[in-house]
Amino acid sequence: MKLSCKNDRKTMKLRITILVVLVVAISMIATLFWVVLQKPKAKINARGGLESFKGKRRMVSYGELLRATDNFDAANLIGRGSFGSVYRGTLSDDDGTSRAVAVKVFDLGARGASKSFVAECEALRGARHRNLVRLITSCTSVDHGNSEFCALVYELAENGSLSDWIRGGRRPLSAIERLDIAIGIASGIEYLHHDCQPPVVHHDLKPSNVLLDGDMTVKIADFGLARLLINDLESMTNGLKGSIGYIPPDN
Repeated sequence: MKLSCKNDRKTMKLRITILVVLVVAISMIATLFWVVLQKPKAKINARGGLESFKGKRRMVSYGELLRATDNFDAANLIGRGSFGSVYRGTLSDDDGTSRAVAVKVFDLGARGASKSFVAECEALRGARHRNLVRLITSCTSVDHGNSEFCALVYELAENGSLSDWIRGGRRPLSAIERLDIAIGIASGIEYLHHDCQPPVVHHDLKPSNVLLDGDMTVKIADFGLARLLINDLESMTNGLKGSIGYIPPDN
């Protein structure tokens, strides 16, 4: 009788052990499947980040950007960062006129590049201010190697960044120019915080992210760390480390 009870207890322990192992194994397999399924979703979301642009902006093809930058020639390279490279180029409008542009090509093999692409689209899709770098158009396609290709096209700020001027690489700024630059930065940030919908917090304002156009007008750039605030409480695109417009070579 005692032997029978001992055998029953051993059998019960064995069954419990097997059950626990099965539950753990099933949980691990389910988690693995969930992770695998999430990866393609990230790519889809990255590609879908431009839905709001369709119908509002002329989308450009990979071939157009290839021609605009002379096959992404190193001579046209403006800067390089964690998520991609920025090239100087010339793009033709629908009416045949040409304009100088800055083309940011994302390195989608870099971790976080797809999220950075979406963040930059979201940060500027509704922004309209003379002191913010202007997003002209975008491209989501495949390159000659049949790999995913994502790029954003911005207006070109001919006079580079404020950092270039502060470091002495150019002529000294006059007192009036310094004042105008300070006012331009303040005006752009005020717009982002109070007039942009949803409000945007830049989070990475520094001289290398302040561009100057041909008229020395401030163009705030690099929204890679920006947060979009919903109801002043909820934040989106938090902690993304991308860039917009130019990527300063020293970054």
